[in-house]
Amino acid sequence: MKHPIVNVQKTHPGLYTYSIGMIDQPMFMCEDDFESGEDCLRDAGNLLGKYFDGVRICYAGAALGLFAVTRLRNEPGDLFDELMDAVLAGRRTR
Repeated sequence: MKHPIVNVQKTHPGLYTYSIGMIDQPMFMCEDDFESGEDCLRDAGNLLGKYFDGVRICYAGAALGLFAVTRLRNEPGDLFDELMDAVLAGRRTR
């Protein structure tokens, strides 16, 4: 089964948005801004939860892995913290 991609990105200080798509398909940008990355993940999880079990997550275009959609819906804060730790770790190794 193919998994959708959710790309979370910061749009302005304190504001985030996300896009959703599939590999080799156009990404569709969410038209809303959210006050946190956690809110982005929860919103995306609520949209995808009816159709998919897993989702590939990126932050600002950097691939971070495959995650269960239930984590986006039920643990968005913890998941966002994990993602930011991975982003920071990646920057430290460059």
